[in-house]
Amino acid sequence: MRKLNLGERFRLGFIINTSFMAFEFVIGLLTGSLALIADAAHNLTDSVTLVISWIAEKMSKKPADSTHTLGHGRIAIMAALINGTILMTTAVMIFFEAYQRFIHPLQIQGGVIAVTAFVGIIANGAVALLFRRFRSDLNVKAAYVNMAFDMFFSIAAMVAGVLILITHQTWIDAVVGLGIGVGLLYAAFGIVRQATTIFLEGVPRDVDIKEVRSAIRSHPGVAKLSKLYVWAIDSDDYAACCIISPSNNGHRQTEATRKELEVILKDLGFNLVIIEIR
Repeated sequence: MRKLNLGERFRLGFIINTSFMAFEFVIGLLTGSLALIADAAHNLTDSVTLVISWIAEKMSKKPADSTHTLGHGRIAIMAALINGTILMTTAVMIFFEAYQRFIHPLQIQGGVIAVTAFVGIIANGAVALLFRRFRSDLNVKAAYVNMAFDMFFSIAAMVAGVLILITHQTWIDAVVGLGIGVGLLYAAFGIVRQATTIFLEGVPRDVDIKEVRSAIRSHPGVAKLSKLYVWAIDSDDYAACCIISPSNNGHRQTEATRKELEVILKDLGFNLVIIEIR
């Protein structure tokens, strides 16, 4: 059986997620369940983020040109930043609605919530699996994290439905809605922070700058490391630029040092390496 490419996975994920979102939102309105409405709102943002991620994934593959000499990879990072911001806004809206439900509780049907949430576990889990092996890409990670959290939120909503059915305590629904908002805010903050670090050209979080400096300075052909710049072009491509003083003056030995340092830095995960010798 042919494996789906990333674009096909985005399309299928959008269809599954949007269909369930519409179903869950209608049931939430009919039952008055904040847990279902909050999860449906999150699913709506997921559909939006899937579309944004899908478009960004296609655009980011455009080759470098005269106006974007490093390629278009940061389009995907911009999409991740937009998606993370949407999720944070949604979390704030859920917090407000949960507060309203604590003040003015509604009568809701726990059994309907539990059944609907069970369907959500299947739908969200299926979409999350579509992106599981691509999650090293920050843009795809935003979609994967959203769907994975949705699956866990659906589990929480199902538990809430069962508890409401047994205890008849409707405040449980508001607590679950609040928990969904907290989890959503946490996941969104991580994505926004990582995307912001890339835009501000910070050191990638999985790069040990001390290890990079030590690897350069310990090379026998290096007398001094004057400057070292490390940044991420996008979530998968890292760049390193350094200025060194050679410990020898021979041209051949200097070129050999440069080539050996390039190999060392590429082994450390850098795709683009620039070494200036002074």
